[in-house]
Parts: sequence; C-alpha cells; structure tokens
Amino acid sequence: MSYLYINTKSCVNLSNFATLDEETGTVISRRADRHFDGEGPILCAALDGMKLPSFPEYEVRVRYATEHRCGVVVKGPRLSCNISGTDPLKDKRLLLQAEALDDSDEARHTAAVVNELSREISRILVSHPLNAKRAAEGKNIANVVLLRGCDIDILEAPGATGDYQTLLTSKATVIARALSAPLMPSPNVFVPGEDEHKPGRPDGYDFGFLHIKVECRLRDFAGAVGGESIIMETSLDPFPLLAVKAGENLEETENAEKERSS
Repeated sequence: MSYLYINTKSCVNLSNFATLDEETGTVISRRADRHFDGEGPILCAALDGMKLPSFPEYEVRVRYATEHRCGVVVKGPRLSCNISGTDPLKDKRLLLQAEALDDSDEARHTAAVVNELSREISRILVSHPLNAKRAAEGKNIANVVLLRGCDIDILEAPGATGDYQTLLTSKATVIARALSAPLMPSPNVFVPGEDEHKPGRPDGYDFGFLHIKVECRLRDFAGAVGGESIIMETSLDPFPLLAVKAGENLEETENAEKERSS
C-alpha cells in the first residue's frame, strides 16, 4: 500500500475510513470495517470532486484502495508537505487537527486546507444513505476519513494487493531497487487520483518503509499461494539484495563487478 508523493501543487494523504463519536470528537475505531470492498468505492465516489467552501480553487480527488483504505489528493497552489495529519494512530483517542511543522506560510495554509477537508468529508459521509443503512444494521458507520502520510512516495509493486494474497517478493524487490538507485533504475511512483504512474526519484531514496501485516492463519496463507509444497519449492535467487559495508563506495564496487563479468 501506498506511500506518498507530494509537491508544491498537490497534497496527498494515505487515509482510513473510520468511526468518529461526533459528540466527543473521539475516534472510536480507526477502521470502520475491514470488509469494505463493496461500500468503500461508493463512499469514495461520493467524496471525489468535492469542494472546499473556503478554498474553492482547490481540486479534491479520492480513490479507493483496499479494505478500509483510500487515497485523498488535494491539488492547488501554495501547498506544503510539512504538516501533521489528523490520524491519532490509536482507537479511542481524539481526532487530531493538522498543524504546520514549520513556520512557513505554505505549511500553515496547507494545515488550514486539510482541516477544512477533514470537516467537509465528515459532513458528506454523515448524510450518506449508506451510513444510515449501516447504522440500522448495527454496524460502525464510516463518518470520518483519517488523513496522514505526506511526503512519502507510493512505489508501484506489481502484485501488491493489500491482503494476504499480496506478493511479498515484489514488495521486497521494489524497495531494494529504490534503495539501490541510481545503480538500479528507481521504481515508478503511484499517485492516488491520477491515472498515470510517475518516475521515482532518479537519485534514489535514503530509507524505505515496507509494511507487512500478518492477519491470517498460516494455513490460510499457504492455501492462497498454492499449498505448502509451492512455498518450500520457491527459490529466493531471483530476489538478491545488495549488501553494503560501512565506508564502501558502491560505484567502485559496481565497476569492479562489471570488469569481472566482461
């Protein structure tokens, strides 16, 4: 799943549909429902293209990802990635206000935009008939979207699905390429709300975040990938990772390897 791209014309947030106690401002559950594949796209469609009353010049795009997750993009001038998010990161904590993380006008302005975005998203979700249906069925309503994750690139990893069928080797290979650039081509970056992928940073990355959750029984995972015999027979050879020693010059090492293989 996503990790985010941002520039001075767009602010991207990796987001959760969540349940908020409107009276206290407490996030009851950071995940409105893990089984949200049918309802998540409907709510994303309701939010996509929404307008911000105080900031009519900004465009808002919302795309469904998987389970309770979505991507939210705000496009417009004077945006900064140097802000905090609204996600309290744990259940039963107060919904946060986005705040500037530096003293720039752009950061303060972006925080104000994101806070209005959060309020307007909740206003739309509260009145959506899908939430009325969920409440009638005794389910958590999805009446808030928790916004987080500025200034992180979402790397394209083919086969990464966000569930227990995800291709972990693809994730590992992609992050290894990102950390090895420019010696290896940097992977593409996915931007929620845009149809085309963008090239990753040509000079590479200083660190990466590889998110793996174990939320199924080992027997279920083995069955999903074809059985225990398939796992045991899978070779790790196609997925070599670079080993770097302290003080080692990677460019000299690469040249030496080329000379030995020529």
